[in-house]
Amino acid sequence: SIPAGLNSSVILLRTDQFSAKSEWSGKFSIVGTATVGEKLVERSCKFAKLCWSDYDKQAKKARAKIRMSEAENLAILPGGEAPIDLAVNWKKMSDEVTVLIEKAEKAIKALKDSEAKTLKAKTDGEGKVAELAKAMETFLKDKEAQEKRNKILTETEIPKAKEIRKQAEESAKVAKAKKAEKGLSPEQLAATEDSLKMALEKVTQATAFLGSLEKEAKDVAGSLKSSFSATELKKRQQALAVAQTDLEKNSFAWQKAKAKLANQSKILGRAKKKSSDLAQRMKKPSLEPLVLETVLGGALNLPVSLEAKDKSFATPTKVRIMGTVAAAKIKEITIDPKKKKDGDLAINLTQAKFPAGEFNLVCLARGKGKFRLYDELEKNATEKQAKEATDSLAVLKKEIEDSKKKLDADKRGLASKEAVLKKSEATLGIAEKESAKLAGALKLAESKLTEARDSLKREEAGGSPEQAKLDALKKSLADAEKSVAAIKEKFQAYSRDKVEPAAAKREQLAKEVSDLRERIVLAQTSHSGLAGKLKLMEDRKKKSDARLKVVKAAFAKPIDLNLAHFDLPFVLRVKQAPFAFEKLPALELKPGEASLLAVQIDREHDFEDPVTLKLILPKSAKGITLKSQNIDKSESLGEIKFSSQEGASPGKHSCTLEASFRYKNQNLKLSQSFELTVLPSPKKPS
Repeated sequence: SIPAGLNSSVILLRTDQFSAKSEWSGKFSIVGTATVGEKLVERSCKFAKLCWSDYDKQAKKARAKIRMSEAENLAILPGGEAPIDLAVNWKKMSDEVTVLIEKAEKAIKALKDSEAKTLKAKTDGEGKVAELAKAMETFLKDKEAQEKRNKILTETEIPKAKEIRKQAEESAKVAKAKKAEKGLSPEQLAATEDSLKMALEKVTQATAFLGSLEKEAKDVAGSLKSSFSATELKKRQQALAVAQTDLEKNSFAWQKAKAKLANQSKILGRAKKKSSDLAQRMKKPSLEPLVLETVLGGALNLPVSLEAKDKSFATPTKVRIMGTVAAAKIKEITIDPKKKKDGDLAINLTQAKFPAGEFNLVCLARGKGKFRLYDELEKNATEKQAKEATDSLAVLKKEIEDSKKKLDADKRGLASKEAVLKKSEATLGIAEKESAKLAGALKLAESKLTEARDSLKREEAGGSPEQAKLDALKKSLADAEKSVAAIKEKFQAYSRDKVEPAAAKREQLAKEVSDLRERIVLAQTSHSGLAGKLKLMEDRKKKSDARLKVVKAAFAKPIDLNLAHFDLPFVLRVKQAPFAFEKLPALELKPGEASLLAVQIDREHDFEDPVTLKLILPKSAKGITLKSQNIDKSESLGEIKFSSQEGASPGKHSCTLEASFRYKNQNLKLSQSFELTVLPSPKKPS
């Protein structure tokens, strides 16, 4: 196929499947199809043949006459093979893949250890956050309880205790005043003293209770000031925030380790599949072209090996890649099969400017050598064909000679048979004449017999016949009957003994003559066919002798040949980036909330550089802010933090995720479409 943006491609005709024993020639054509808009368009390729050309010195222009056609001639000569063979060095490719597999397996082993460590750090961090969160919860509950107790003490219990003490003091004062009165009876004085004593006890109790409450309030205030202070709360909050930040870092580090391990596992899987494909190709060659992959501006090697099947072509041979204009920039190499059969075709896309896409390419090997147009196998086969033609001609001539001898013998036999037939016909004629005479005599005798009978009947019919006359008539009748019987017997005997054998013999001879004539006609027809076949066979022998002469002459004197050998078709697949995005998950964003989009890439082609992530929002997406966590060097995971304001534009928004990176001293970008759904804000209660 011709990639988009290009105007040419290479078609390599191969005869691997051609198994005929004789040469083949015919026409072939090339048809191209493409979709223009929504319509399938088909065009026939035009083959150009240069008829003549010259140069107009005055106009300084070259002129040429070209004949165009939609079909071209093609001839296939079986049995021969190219004097050189160009093939992929599968072993070297396989060894390179084996090294890649070992490297990937080693990396996976280290990454598994790293993933286990980051998982432990994440698990420990989760435990620490849970512990600090629980301690914070207990701290806040205790702080709330102390603040509540302090409030109850300062606002309720202490004022109440003070009021109780005040009332007790007033009661004691009243009791003292009562006791100080004059004129009290002993009973009254005793009652007053008891009342004063009880009042003083109440004052003492109220004072002690108030003191305990004030001490408790002081202790609670001290505790709130020291153990539950704002500084202590901030300290605990900071410790929890640090632990949560560390947990987020450890969690993201674990996710990155997982993504990196998954990426290396994919690299290993691809390498193993490639190794399996190479092993299969080494075991059973395939006609499917080799596919080589690289990236814009990348580089790779195509290891090839050159074998000279004809020793005269074991000379320094130039090998290059062709198929597109860009392929002309790929440096050619020289392989000398006498020294080293292997070489590497370096495909550097910084020099050969291939765009992204797939390109059908082919290798061209140019060498020199002594070439026999016909090899020894062809010479032996031609000699065999010439001998077969000579032997067949000799057999045919012998067959014609035998046929002619037999035909001549049949002709002589026919002449002899015809003479005997003629003699037999003459004998039959004489016999038939004599038989006719006897038949005439028999007819005359029968006539006389009939007359004698009639005369006797007339005489007897008369009234009184004479006896003598009657006897005479009877005697004449008897004599006539005897004559008829004798002649009849003689006629029958003659017919039986003479006429019938002669007729039978004549009929037999006539049949033999007829059969012999038919056989001679068939023999003459066959002889004519053999004569035509002899002419064709003589022409065939003449041609085979002429071809044998040409083949022997060409075999005896090889020609100097500048060989252009096209072989090793392959596909060069150029990618836009040395990595691919993994499938992005669907993301829903609630107004006023934040969310994370994990961006994972599948690295290839030993690409280790960092990747900068950027999400391009459409103009319709309002009230959304972004913060990107880029993908670090050799890592496979990054993230983009979304946050939305109240009143952010609801609905589905088509976004573009853009990755910027450097590869082989190039600033490149890779984009991926992404759909963001912003949910509508909840309705405010009326």
